[in-house]
Amino acid sequence: MSTSRQSLVAILCAGLVYYPMVAHAASVKRTLPEGTRVYLELNELVSGKRGDAEIGQKVQCSVWRDVIHENVVFVKAGTPALCKVESIRHANIAGVKGKMSIGALETTAVDGQLVQLDGGYNKEGKSRMALSISLGVVLFLPLIFIPGKAAELPDGTVFDAFTGPSSSIAVEAASPESRVVNLVGLSSSFTAEIDYDYLTSQEKPKVFRLTLATDGPLPQAFSVDTVNGTKIESPIPVTIVSSDSKPDGSTAVAEIDLKSLTKHFQQGINRFHVAYQDNGERTATEVILNVQI
Repeated sequence: MSTSRQSLVAILCAGLVYYPMVAHAASVKRTLPEGTRVYLELNELVSGKRGDAEIGQKVQCSVWRDVIHENVVFVKAGTPALCKVESIRHANIAGVKGKMSIGALETTAVDGQLVQLDGGYNKEGKSRMALSISLGVVLFLPLIFIPGKAAELPDGTVFDAFTGPSSSIAVEAASPESRVVNLVGLSSSFTAEIDYDYLTSQEKPKVFRLTLATDGPLPQAFSVDTVNGTKIESPIPVTIVSSDSKPDGSTAVAEIDLKSLTKHFQQGINRFHVAYQDNGERTATEVILNVQI
């Protein structure tokens, strides 16, 4: 056998030995319960102007964040989702504002299985919490649509829906090698949660009230410096109303001026970062307002 033929045979043999050694991740069946929240994001502008969007028109969306239940990812962020325009009320010359609802139809699980969706933008799914419905009324006036204007949802609008009937999904099984204890963030834990009870109890709310928690002494100053992924030029102060500061962990009740914050909001679900500086290093946590503004 010639030297070149021997080399070729050696390469082929090496390939035959190598490929069977590639490991494929095992999968197990897990149940995705009905009513699991799914955040969706519009991938196109949808306009309620006359002659634009029509009832029944399909709308391209994608899953905004991983759909997780009991630490299992059932649908990955970025997965395409299908929605449709459910209703449109056109603006008119008398100054009546336009309004539009978008119904979520389906997306795809990690195993390729279709997952039915319920609810959508301005569409109350049977799994939507009553709290979210009431908050939508509370926060409607300053934000949703300018009177006399058509309803228009820009590309990137985030809203929530819910999974339909429970389904059994094949998900990746954790192998012993992949069981990693995630300690990221444990050394510098910082959380901020909206006090929805306080918000709904106010006839004309002027502030968002938050509960802040850190794993050490309470920082001297907090602010909102990012809204919907965009850094704002003048950070909005977060006012501490009361606090319990201890070396091993602190909590505080804080308030943010509602008007100052909501002027940066957009249609759909909004998010913002509450941040503080520690020795010149920024620490922040994201707050998602689970209300369709």
